[in-house]
Amino acid sequence: MKILKDINLSLRAGKLTMIMGSIGSGKSSILLSILNEMPTSPDSKITINGSIAYSAQKPWIMSATVKENIVFESAFDQERLDQVVYYSCLKQDLQSLPLGL
Repeated sequence: MKILKDINLSLRAGKLTMIMGSIGSGKSSILLSILNEMPTSPDSKITINGSIAYSAQKPWIMSATVKENIVFESAFDQERLDQVVYYSCLKQDLQSLPLGL
């Protein structure tokens, strides 16, 4: 089990802040900890001055091919599809599927 520790985070009011990282790197854990939705160590101190909003990502897949789920209602563009597969790190997963994309 990975444990997040020694994190100091200060955000400026009125500014857009993005938390980015690879899958499993702790992005959601940090956000859920801030919201007191995830246990933290007894010596943790979380202070929120003002209000905070959080919208969790809910995965949703329609009953269709992987390609149709990626393209959805957009016009098909092979270059764009290739970029989505690359930046989503799906190439290896798609190679493991019997019918691929």
